[in-house]
Formats: sequence, C-alpha cells, structure tokens
Amino acid sequence: MPSENNKRIGEQAELRVAARISELGGTVSFPHGDSAGYDLVAEFSGKVSRLQVKSSEIKDGRAYRVYSCRNKLTPYTPLDCDMFVCALPYAHYVIPVDKVGENTSIRLWEPGTNRSYKKHPMCDWEEYREAWYLLKP
Repeated sequence: MPSENNKRIGEQAELRVAARISELGGTVSFPHGDSAGYDLVAEFSGKVSRLQVKSSEIKDGRAYRVYSCRNKLTPYTPLDCDMFVCALPYAHYVIPVDKVGENTSIRLWEPGTNRSYKKHPMCDWEEYREAWYLLKP
C-alpha cells in the first residue's frame, strides 16, 4: 500500500501533466476511482490517449527509477494504457507502453549528469523526453 506522501506526490504529478496537456491545447479527463489502468485521458483533435502517470523525486544513484508496473510486480500492457508519462523534477518523458515491454522499472537521467554510464551518457529513453507530439494526430 503506498504511503500517504507517495500518493500525494503521484496526485501532484497527475495535475502537472494535466496542466501541461492543457497548455499544449489538449483536453484532459480523469477516470472515476483507482481501478483503471490509467490515471488520465488526453485528447488532441480527436486522438484519445490513456496515460499512466509515474513520478519520482528521489534519485537511485545518479538516476531516477520509475516503476512501470502495478505494485512493483505486474508490468502495464497496451490493454491498460497507451502511454507512460514520467514526471520528473527536470522533465517529462512520454513513452509508449509497448516500448517499455516487460520492464518493471526504468531509469532516467538528465543528459550529462550520470557519469557512471560513460558508454551511455544519455539514458535509453531520451528520445521520449518531452515527446508530447506522440499524443497528437
């Protein structure tokens, strides 16, 4: 069961994502309750996307670890949601859920800040940083 603080951090992340979608000209809807596999719905010019919002404010080493599954066990699938939006202190990553696959977590870091990965100065998900265009037709 998530702590009250984690729940609040998640709720704040959802509101930040909703505000960003609105700023970009989209419409946002929220499902009733917590039983859906997504946190909000974004619509741009008739294209509807179910978004699972994940956030992290704590670094795991020099990267942020974002869980891409339910209860740290069951990965989300395209039956649950269309996109993950990872809301981090420095950026948002808009990642198609099918690209995450069976991973139960992903690691994200700002380019040039994770010197532990000298062979990979950018994280594997960098192409999805601020990729809001994926929500548009």
